Amino acid sequence: MGTDPNQTEKPIQADLSIWDGRLARLSWSSNPTTVYRVEFGQETAAPLTIVTNIPGRFRQTEWFLPYTNSQHQFFRIEALPKGH
Repeated sequence: MGTDPNQTEKPIQADLSIWDGRLARLSWSSNPTTVYRVEFGQETAAPLTIVTNIPGRFRQTEWFLPYTNSQHQFFRIEALPKGH
């Protein structure tokens, strides 16, 4: 088929929503055989900081974080290669 079985074939579709007055919910399309790295930053020119690695769940994985009124928050979700 010409595909790499160690790579995610579909782009990750992420969503950030307010959960309640204290928390926001970051969720993304996922699968249970993949570990995902979540990175965070407040400036586009600065490197993002690795926040956590999360094992994927069937269909969708979620991570809750403190909700702030900060205008600029950037997230990157990356599927890690197998074995990491």
